[in-house]
Amino acid sequence: MASLTRFLAERLKLMVNGAKSAVDRPWKRAFLAYTMTAHKAPRLLIAAPSVKRLRDRLKGAFRAGRGRAPLPPPSKTSPRSYAAGLPTSG
Repeated sequence: MASLTRFLAERLKLMVNGAKSAVDRPWKRAFLAYTMTAHKAPRLLIAAPSVKRLRDRLKGAFRAGRGRAPLPPPSKTSPRSYAAGLPTSG
């Protein structure tokens, strides 16, 4: 990691944030909400924190509809019931 940091700083004139930089196996790190499997032919997976965020959002959305009465069925005098019985010209 030190040689890579030195190369980026000296040769490319880039700053490296040591607090955010890490070196580890690809399947232990996440990048842009993706991680990799540890198989011989690695596959992309969605990172666990991203899945948790999505589940929390969905849980809130689905719970928002609980406890409400369902919509009543259309009444006999609604325009839709009349329109459904009209003959079509054709």
